[in-house]
Amino acid sequence: MFVKTSDRVTFHIVDELLNQQPPIPHAIALLDAMAASPDFKSSIPSDNVTAFLNRIEAADPNSSEIGEDDSNQSWGHWQFTAGGLTITTVIQDWACVGDVDMACKLLAAAIRTCKVARHICLERNITSCNFLSDAYLNNMVERLCESWTAAGGVCRFLFFIYKFHSFLNVMHTTENK
Repeated sequence: MFVKTSDRVTFHIVDELLNQQPPIPHAIALLDAMAASPDFKSSIPSDNVTAFLNRIEAADPNSSEIGEDDSNQSWGHWQFTAGGLTITTVIQDWACVGDVDMACKLLAAAIRTCKVARHICLERNITSCNFLSDAYLNNMVERLCESWTAAGGVCRFLFFIYKFHSFLNVMHTTENK
């Protein structure tokens, strides 16, 4: 998909994440932090992360191997869960991700999966407001953000966003009791 992350690719990912509805918490802050430290703790991505990315990128919505439960609004389910390779099992920490380039490739593949789900439904005249791939994109951002900050890649703005988001969750929970 992308051999090297460039400003243009990063801009495209930012643009897509800004247009995501509902918005994904921490997405832009994570990209800003990664853009500020593109060489942060760079290493070779784990074999599982590479295999996971390859499976997401290679998924074909016209394949006869994709069942109805993994298509239409559920497009992305097979890509993000098959073979025991899930977001949480492959992105165990930043060392597994390897580097900012791989993080951006994972995000781009997840965004593409969201767009394909919408296109499949459009082509098949299926009306839907909810797409499973959106949840996987949200989970991907959250897991990358957790891995980034756990590795020490936090920036002040990202730390503030985390604290503010946690505060709002506490307030929301308290109000709904």
